[in-house]
Amino acid sequence: MKRTIALALVFVFLAAFAASGDSLTVTTPGGASVTFDADLRSDGVELDENGEIPGSLYPVKELGKYGYINEQGITVIKHVFSEAERFHEGYAAVKFMGLYGYINKAGWLVIPYLYDEAKQFSEGKAAVKKDGKWGYIDSSGKVVIPFQFDDCGPFSEGRAAVAETVDENKRYGYIDETGKKVISCEYEAADGFSGGLARVSRPGEYYHFIDKNGKTVISMRGMYYSFSEGLSMREMKQYCYRFINTSGQQVTKDYWYAYPYFRDGLTVVADNYSQYYYIKPNGAKSFGDKTFVDAKPFSDGYAAVKIYKYQDRTQAPAAPPMRPGCYYPPPLPSYYTYIDNSGEYATDKRFEEAGSFQDGFAVIEEREEKIDPITGRSTSVTKQKLINKNFEIIWVFEDYVPFRYLR
Repeated sequence: MKRTIALALVFVFLAAFAASGDSLTVTTPGGASVTFDADLRSDGVELDENGEIPGSLYPVKELGKYGYINEQGITVIKHVFSEAERFHEGYAAVKFMGLYGYINKAGWLVIPYLYDEAKQFSEGKAAVKKDGKWGYIDSSGKVVIPFQFDDCGPFSEGRAAVAETVDENKRYGYIDETGKKVISCEYEAADGFSGGLARVSRPGEYYHFIDKNGKTVISMRGMYYSFSEGLSMREMKQYCYRFINTSGQQVTKDYWYAYPYFRDGLTVVADNYSQYYYIKPNGAKSFGDKTFVDAKPFSDGYAAVKIYKYQDRTQAPAAPPMRPGCYYPPPLPSYYTYIDNSGEYATDKRFEEAGSFQDGFAVIEEREEKIDPITGRSTSVTKQKLINKNFEIIWVFEDYVPFRYLR
């Protein structure tokens, strides 16, 4: 069912926009007008009782343009964008004709294409860039913190990291929800707050943690990661990681490997190569003595794990002989699958590579055989695909992205 966006003619940085029916017109400072659709929902897509497209949505590219599909792989928002981000707090940043705006989960353009850059909504605000400066808008598109910063981060726990130029260098500090600077811009790097603490570093110094007033709380030498679920990972040296609490006290033993953040009350650690397992925030093992060739963090109730093709080694074929000059034996056949938060396997499907779930979607890789129609030769091709929480393939991606860049 169509509806009309109730927007008056307004001026934002001398660019005007007005809505009429299902279209929206933007007038540039030079007087040129561009009219485009404000209702971007695909034909026949119905809204739920909340006035939104049901379920989770994921941005995918088709014929060079981005749109959104649902958990069944059906296109629900048209493929018209040159860039499109995931939804956060009900809104997604999209790019059209070189500028960014925001759509809502009903498929409507609710904040026009006015910005040079745009970040996700967090705590009701989004950082946007205009004419070289960053500021914040709310979900109605109103500028709530003026464009004055050289960079802006998302709000977390009522604080946001912002940057100003100090002595020709970009330096970070923090503002509160009103835009008032509460911690001066003196840091070379600054993360968001979690558990009342934020990781920061001054030029030439190690990371340390400050509270919301800028007071240093943890300053022990070492490499730290931001807090999650009350713990931070401290890197003592290569292949030596431990977790500390908000008082700086060690709460786990040292690990050969550790994923720095807890999710769903668990994280991944390893004592040596190919022996990965999950621990709780107190350092206790989860799922008994179950270990994996590789393991990834939990999210949405599932985690991707890598296991040997032959769990019973007596069934495995003999390993091929080592080649001259090699110091390591060839790896045994293995593949990725998923476990649930009880540690049980959630599917019997196997994947070449598998990512974490987010909002009901995960990216996996499968290897396919491709036959050359002229020579008849077979070549192996890796395809990236999107699966839902039923582990059904709902989309095959046009472009290949190195998996380490997918989050």
